[in-house]
Amino acid sequence: MKFKFSEELLSLFRDFYTMTNGINISIYESPCHISQYDMSMNYSNCVVYPSIDMGNVFCKAIRSSCTVDEQCLQCDAYYANICHKSEKITVYRCHLGFLEAQIPIGVDGENAAILFLGQVSDGERSEEHFENLWFRLRRLDREYFTDEKKPYFRTMYNKIHFMSEVEFSGYCSFLYTVSRDWFARGFVTRCSETMMDGIDSYIRMHMGETIEADDICSALHISNATLYRVLKNETSMGLKNYVNLCKMERAKILLSNNYTVGETAIMLGYDNVGYFSRLFRNNVGISPTEYRKHNSRFLITDDFNVREKDGI
Repeated sequence: MKFKFSEELLSLFRDFYTMTNGINISIYESPCHISQYDMSMNYSNCVVYPSIDMGNVFCKAIRSSCTVDEQCLQCDAYYANICHKSEKITVYRCHLGFLEAQIPIGVDGENAAILFLGQVSDGERSEEHFENLWFRLRRLDREYFTDEKKPYFRTMYNKIHFMSEVEFSGYCSFLYTVSRDWFARGFVTRCSETMMDGIDSYIRMHMGETIEADDICSALHISNATLYRVLKNETSMGLKNYVNLCKMERAKILLSNNYTVGETAIMLGYDNVGYFSRLFRNNVGISPTEYRKHNSRFLITDDFNVREKDGI
Protein backbone atom coordinates (compact mmCIF):
# COMPACT_ATOMS: atom_id res chain seq x y z
CA MET A 1 0.00 0.00 0.00
CA LYS A 2 1.62 3.22 -1.19
CA PHE A 3 -1.25 5.59 -0.45
CA LYS A 4 -3.78 6.09 2.30
CA PHE A 5 -7.25 7.48 1.70
CA SER A 6 -8.90 9.67 4.32
CA GLU A 7 -12.26 8.63 5.71
CA GLU A 8 -13.37 12.19 4.88
CA LEU A 9 -13.71 10.95 1.31
CA LEU A 10 -16.53 8.70 2.47
CA SER A 11 -18.59 11.76 3.43
CA LEU A 12 -17.79 13.41 0.11
CA PHE A 13 -18.77 10.26 -1.80
CA ARG A 14 -22.00 10.01 0.17
CA ASP A 15 -22.85 13.59 -0.79
CA PHE A 16 -22.02 12.85 -4.42
CA TYR A 17 -24.22 9.75 -4.34
CA THR A 18 -27.10 11.82 -2.95
CA MET A 19 -26.51 14.68 -5.39
CA THR A 20 -26.57 12.37 -8.41
CA ASN A 21 -29.49 10.36 -7.06
CA GLY A 22 -27.53 7.13 -6.90
CA ILE A 23 -24.23 6.97 -8.80
CA ASN A 24 -21.77 4.55 -7.15
CA ILE A 25 -18.33 6.02 -6.54
CA SER A 26 -15.02 4.71 -5.20
CA ILE A 27 -11.33 5.53 -5.08
CA TYR A 28 -8.79 2.73 -5.16
CA GLU A 29 -5.15 1.93 -5.52
CA SER A 30 -4.33 -0.73 -8.10
CA PRO A 31 -4.55 -3.63 -8.11
CA CYS A 32 -8.21 -3.72 -7.14
CA HIS A 33 -10.29 -6.87 -7.52
CA ILE A 34 -13.93 -6.70 -6.49
CA SER A 35 -15.69 -9.95 -7.34
CA GLN A 36 -19.28 -10.77 -6.45
CA TYR A 37 -18.92 -14.44 -7.48
CA ASP A 38 -15.66 -15.32 -5.73
CA MET A 39 -15.17 -13.37 -2.50
CA SER A 40 -11.82 -15.07 -1.92
CA MET A 41 -10.19 -12.88 -4.55
CA ASN A 42 -11.43 -9.55 -3.23
CA TYR A 43 -8.48 -7.32 -2.50
CA SER A 44 -8.26 -3.58 -2.59
CA ASN A 45 -7.02 -0.45 -0.91
CA CYS A 46 -10.07 1.70 -1.43
CA VAL A 47 -12.90 3.85 -0.14
CA VAL A 48 -16.32 2.96 -1.56
CA TYR A 49 -19.80 4.44 -1.36
CA PRO A 50 -22.17 2.72 -1.20
CA SER A 51 -20.30 -0.23 0.31
CA ILE A 52 -19.49 -3.21 -1.89
CA ASP A 53 -22.44 -5.06 -0.37
CA MET A 54 -24.79 -2.11 -0.96
CA GLY A 55 -23.76 -1.25 -4.53
CA ASN A 56 -25.94 -1.23 -7.63
CA VAL A 57 -28.35 -4.08 -6.98
CA PHE A 58 -28.69 -5.20 -10.61
CA CYS A 59 -24.93 -5.32 -11.22
CA LYS A 60 -24.35 -7.18 -7.96
CA ALA A 61 -27.09 -9.68 -8.79
CA ILE A 62 -25.87 -10.54 -12.28
CA ARG A 63 -22.27 -10.87 -11.08
CA SER A 64 -23.32 -13.87 -9.02
CA SER A 65 -22.78 -15.61 -12.36
CA CYS A 66 -19.15 -16.71 -12.62
CA THR A 67 -19.09 -15.92 -16.35
CA VAL A 68 -20.50 -12.40 -15.99
CA ASP A 69 -18.28 -11.67 -12.98
CA GLU A 70 -15.18 -12.67 -14.96
CA GLN A 71 -16.22 -10.42 -17.85
CA CYS A 72 -16.71 -7.51 -15.43
CA LEU A 73 -13.30 -8.05 -13.83
CA GLN A 74 -11.59 -8.09 -17.23
CA CYS A 75 -13.45 -4.95 -18.29
CA ASP A 76 -12.49 -3.10 -15.09
CA ALA A 77 -8.84 -4.10 -15.44
CA TYR A 78 -8.66 -3.17 -19.13
CA TYR A 79 -9.92 0.38 -18.67
CA ALA A 80 -8.01 0.88 -15.42
CA ASN A 81 -4.84 0.19 -17.40
CA ILE A 82 -5.85 2.73 -20.07
CA CYS A 83 -6.64 5.33 -17.41
CA HIS A 84 -3.38 4.69 -15.57
CA LYS A 85 -1.24 5.01 -18.70
CA SER A 86 -3.06 7.96 -20.30
CA GLU A 87 -3.54 9.88 -17.04
CA LYS A 88 -6.82 11.13 -18.51
CA ILE A 89 -10.51 10.67 -17.72
CA THR A 90 -11.61 7.40 -19.32
CA VAL A 91 -15.35 7.23 -19.99
CA TYR A 92 -16.52 3.96 -21.55
CA ARG A 93 -19.27 1.40 -21.83
CA CYS A 94 -18.80 -1.88 -20.03
CA HIS A 95 -19.33 -5.20 -21.79
CA LEU A 96 -23.07 -4.95 -21.08
CA GLY A 97 -23.38 -1.36 -22.28
CA PHE A 98 -23.49 0.49 -18.95
CA LEU A 99 -21.68 3.82 -18.67
CA GLU A 100 -18.64 3.81 -16.39
CA ALA A 101 -15.63 6.05 -15.87
CA GLN A 102 -12.18 5.90 -14.33
CA ILE A 103 -10.46 9.14 -13.33
CA PRO A 104 -6.74 9.38 -12.43
CA ILE A 105 -5.78 10.90 -9.09
CA GLY A 106 -2.29 12.43 -9.18
CA VAL A 107 0.14 12.97 -6.30
CA ASP A 108 3.38 14.83 -7.05
CA GLY A 109 3.21 13.86 -10.70
CA GLU A 110 2.51 10.20 -9.96
CA ASN A 111 -0.76 8.54 -10.87
CA ALA A 112 -1.53 7.56 -7.29
CA ALA A 113 -4.98 6.05 -7.61
CA ILE A 114 -8.10 5.85 -9.72
CA LEU A 115 -11.55 7.25 -9.04
CA PHE A 116 -14.28 4.94 -10.34
CA LEU A 117 -17.92 5.69 -10.94
CA GLY A 118 -20.56 4.12 -13.04
CA GLN A 119 -23.05 1.33 -13.57
CA VAL A 120 -25.27 3.91 -15.23
CA SER A 121 -27.59 3.36 -18.18
CA ASP A 122 -28.26 6.12 -20.68
CA GLY A 123 -31.06 4.20 -22.32
CA GLU A 124 -34.72 4.51 -21.48
CA ARG A 125 -36.05 2.19 -18.83
CA SER A 126 -38.39 -0.04 -20.76
CA GLU A 127 -39.40 -3.64 -21.30
CA GLU A 128 -37.51 -3.64 -24.61
CA HIS A 129 -34.32 -2.45 -22.93
CA PHE A 130 -34.64 -5.13 -20.27
CA GLU A 131 -35.26 -7.83 -22.87
CA ASN A 132 -32.11 -6.80 -24.75
CA LEU A 133 -30.11 -7.03 -21.52
CA TRP A 134 -31.67 -10.37 -20.68
CA PHE A 135 -30.79 -11.72 -24.14
CA ARG A 136 -27.13 -10.75 -23.65
CA LEU A 137 -27.03 -12.26 -20.16
CA ARG A 138 -28.59 -15.50 -21.38
CA ARG A 139 -26.02 -15.68 -24.15
CA LEU A 140 -23.23 -15.33 -21.56
CA ASP A 141 -24.58 -17.85 -19.03
CA ARG A 142 -27.71 -19.75 -20.01
CA GLU A 143 -27.49 -22.10 -17.02
CA TYR A 144 -27.57 -19.26 -14.49
CA PHE A 145 -30.03 -16.88 -16.17
CA THR A 146 -33.01 -19.19 -16.36
CA ASP A 147 -36.63 -18.33 -17.17
CA GLU A 148 -37.57 -19.00 -13.55
CA LYS A 149 -35.21 -16.25 -12.37
CA LYS A 150 -36.28 -13.69 -14.95
CA PRO A 151 -38.91 -11.93 -12.74
CA TYR A 152 -36.30 -11.51 -10.00
CA PHE A 153 -33.82 -9.88 -12.38
CA ARG A 154 -36.55 -7.66 -13.82
CA THR A 155 -37.13 -6.33 -10.28
CA MET A 156 -33.39 -5.68 -9.89
CA TYR A 157 -33.37 -3.97 -13.29
CA ASN A 158 -35.83 -1.35 -12.04
CA LYS A 159 -33.15 -0.17 -9.56
CA ILE A 160 -30.60 0.72 -12.26
CA HIS A 161 -29.58 4.38 -12.32
CA PHE A 162 -30.51 6.12 -15.61
CA MET A 163 -28.75 9.27 -16.84
CA SER A 164 -27.76 10.75 -20.19
CA GLU A 165 -24.17 10.33 -21.36
CA VAL A 166 -23.76 14.13 -21.40
CA GLU A 167 -24.80 14.40 -17.75
CA PHE A 168 -22.54 11.52 -16.79
CA SER A 169 -19.53 13.03 -18.56
CA GLY A 170 -20.25 16.34 -16.84
CA TYR A 171 -20.08 14.72 -13.42
CA CYS A 172 -16.79 13.06 -14.41
CA SER A 173 -15.27 16.42 -15.40
CA PHE A 174 -16.51 17.94 -12.15
CA LEU A 175 -14.90 15.17 -10.09
CA TYR A 176 -11.64 15.43 -11.99
CA THR A 177 -11.44 19.14 -11.19
CA VAL A 178 -12.40 18.68 -7.55
CA SER A 179 -9.89 15.87 -7.04
CA ARG A 180 -6.88 18.00 -8.07
CA ASP A 181 -6.34 19.28 -4.52
CA TRP A 182 -7.06 16.09 -2.59
CA PHE A 183 -3.38 15.53 -1.84
CA ALA A 184 -2.96 19.10 -0.56
CA ARG A 185 -6.01 18.70 1.64
CA GLY A 186 -4.79 15.40 3.06
CA PHE A 187 -7.48 13.26 1.43
CA VAL A 188 -4.73 11.17 -0.20
CA THR A 189 -1.43 10.68 1.62
CA ARG A 190 1.66 8.62 1.06
CA CYS A 191 2.45 5.81 3.46
CA SER A 192 5.42 3.54 3.72
CA GLU A 193 4.81 -0.16 3.11
CA THR A 194 6.67 -2.53 5.38
CA MET A 195 7.90 -5.92 4.20
CA MET A 196 5.11 -7.55 6.20
CA ASP A 197 2.56 -5.33 4.43
CA GLY A 198 3.88 -6.64 1.12
CA ILE A 199 3.62 -10.25 2.27
CA ASP A 200 0.05 -9.71 3.49
CA SER A 201 -0.90 -8.01 0.23
CA TYR A 202 0.45 -10.92 -1.81
CA ILE A 203 -1.45 -13.45 0.30
CA ARG A 204 -4.72 -11.47 -0.02
CA MET A 205 -4.32 -11.26 -3.79
CA HIS A 206 -3.65 -15.00 -4.19
CA MET A 207 -6.10 -16.48 -1.69
CA GLY A 208 -7.48 -18.94 -4.23
CA GLU A 209 -4.07 -20.38 -5.08
CA THR A 210 -1.40 -22.54 -3.50
CA ILE A 211 1.04 -19.94 -2.16
CA GLU A 212 4.71 -20.84 -2.30
CA ALA A 213 7.67 -19.03 -0.75
CA ASP A 214 9.44 -18.69 -4.11
CA ASP A 215 6.42 -16.89 -5.61
CA ILE A 216 6.30 -14.33 -2.78
CA CYS A 217 10.04 -13.77 -2.91
CA SER A 218 9.93 -13.24 -6.66
CA ALA A 219 7.04 -10.76 -6.40
CA LEU A 220 8.68 -8.78 -3.57
CA HIS A 221 12.27 -9.15 -4.81
CA ILE A 222 13.50 -10.62 -1.54
CA SER A 223 15.36 -13.77 -0.58
CA ASN A 224 13.83 -16.80 1.13
CA ALA A 225 15.93 -16.03 4.20
CA THR A 226 14.46 -12.51 4.38
CA LEU A 227 10.92 -13.85 3.98
CA TYR A 228 11.25 -16.32 6.81
CA ARG A 229 13.05 -13.82 9.05
CA VAL A 230 10.25 -11.25 8.63
CA LEU A 231 7.57 -13.88 9.28
CA LYS A 232 9.40 -15.13 12.36
CA ASN A 233 9.79 -11.62 13.78
CA GLU A 234 6.26 -10.43 12.96
CA THR A 235 4.15 -13.57 13.43
CA SER A 236 6.32 -16.20 15.15
CA MET A 237 5.12 -18.56 12.39
CA GLY A 238 6.43 -20.23 9.30
CA LEU A 239 4.95 -19.38 5.90
CA LYS A 240 2.64 -22.40 5.63
CA ASN A 241 1.03 -21.86 9.03
CA TYR A 242 0.63 -18.12 8.46
CA VAL A 243 -0.95 -18.60 5.03
CA ASN A 244 -3.37 -21.15 6.47
CA LEU A 245 -4.24 -18.75 9.29
CA CYS A 246 -5.00 -15.98 6.78
CA LYS A 247 -7.09 -18.34 4.69
CA MET A 248 -9.08 -19.49 7.72
CA GLU A 249 -9.94 -15.85 8.50
CA ARG A 250 -11.19 -15.48 4.92
CA ALA A 251 -13.03 -18.81 5.22
CA LYS A 252 -15.04 -17.40 8.13
CA ILE A 253 -16.18 -14.53 5.91
CA LEU A 254 -17.17 -16.88 3.09
CA LEU A 255 -19.04 -19.27 5.36
CA SER A 256 -20.85 -16.31 6.98
CA ASN A 257 -21.99 -15.30 3.49
CA ASN A 258 -23.67 -18.68 2.91
CA TYR A 259 -20.98 -20.38 0.81
CA THR A 260 -20.88 -24.14 1.39
CA VAL A 261 -17.88 -25.83 2.99
CA GLY A 262 -16.93 -27.36 -0.36
CA GLU A 263 -17.22 -24.05 -2.20
CA THR A 264 -15.18 -22.29 0.47
CA ALA A 265 -12.42 -24.91 0.33
CA ILE A 266 -12.13 -24.66 -3.46
CA MET A 267 -12.21 -20.86 -3.45
CA LEU A 268 -9.29 -20.83 -1.03
CA GLY A 269 -7.18 -23.26 -3.02
CA TYR A 270 -7.82 -26.47 -1.03
CA ASP A 271 -8.65 -29.43 -3.29
CA ASN A 272 -9.22 -31.72 -0.30
CA VAL A 273 -12.30 -30.64 1.66
CA GLY A 274 -11.44 -32.95 4.54
CA TYR A 275 -8.01 -31.35 4.91
CA PHE A 276 -9.58 -27.89 4.80
CA SER A 277 -12.10 -28.89 7.49
CA ARG A 278 -9.34 -30.17 9.78
CA LEU A 279 -7.36 -26.94 9.31
CA PHE A 280 -10.45 -24.88 10.07
CA ARG A 281 -11.22 -26.82 13.25
CA ASN A 282 -7.62 -26.56 14.41
CA ASN A 283 -7.59 -22.78 13.89
CA VAL A 284 -11.15 -21.82 14.87
CA GLY A 285 -12.10 -24.51 17.37
CA ILE A 286 -15.22 -25.80 15.60
CA SER A 287 -15.91 -27.39 12.22
CA PRO A 288 -16.69 -25.18 9.20
CA THR A 289 -20.17 -26.75 9.07
CA GLU A 290 -20.88 -25.68 12.63
CA TYR A 291 -19.45 -22.23 12.03
CA ARG A 292 -21.60 -21.75 8.92
CA LYS A 293 -24.72 -22.90 10.77
CA HIS A 294 -24.27 -20.44 13.64
CA ASN A 295 -22.76 -17.46 11.81
CA SER A 296 -24.40 -17.26 8.39
CA ARG A 297 -25.72 -13.75 7.72
CA PHE A 298 -28.31 -15.08 5.30
CA LEU A 299 -31.43 -17.17 5.07
CA ILE A 300 -32.43 -18.96 1.87
CA THR A 301 -35.68 -17.57 0.44
CA ASP A 302 -38.05 -18.78 -2.22
CA ASP A 303 -37.09 -16.18 -4.83
CA PHE A 304 -33.80 -17.76 -5.95
CA ASN A 305 -31.82 -15.49 -3.69
CA VAL A 306 -30.79 -15.06 -0.08
CA ARG A 307 -31.79 -12.42 2.40
CA GLU A 308 -30.01 -11.18 5.50
CA LYS A 309 -31.11 -12.44 8.88
CA ASP A 310 -33.03 -9.96 10.99
CA GLY A 311 -30.76 -7.93 13.22
CA ILE A 312 -27.59 -8.58 11.21
